[in-house]
Amino acid sequence: MTQMTDEDRALIDRVVKPYTALHALVVNYPEEVAALLSAARQARTQGPGEGFVVVPVEPTREMLKAAGDYADECARLNYGGAPDAEGTWSAMLAAAPPASLIKEG
Repeated sequence: MTQMTDEDRALIDRVVKPYTALHALVVNYPEEVAALLSAARQARTQGPGEGFVVVPVEPTREMLKAAGDYADECARLNYGGAPDAEGTWSAMLAAAPPASLIKEG
């Protein structure tokens, strides 16, 4: 029979310990855990808070094109220098896909 090595034991310890702590939390504080889960579900269905939007982790082609178009417009109007970050960001946000089309992680 194969013996467990110290490395095996360390790996098991790293994997199991967080679940042991989670189990203890659920057993000892069920009402608090239920409240946290409820708040998380509510936040997920309500979306981001006021002043925030959901955007993809990587900008889409449309978002990058909007940034480029904004830079071109700034150059055309001869603002002198690089386009401002706020304008670029606004253009990219306007071109971002709706949150409902963005896949989670």
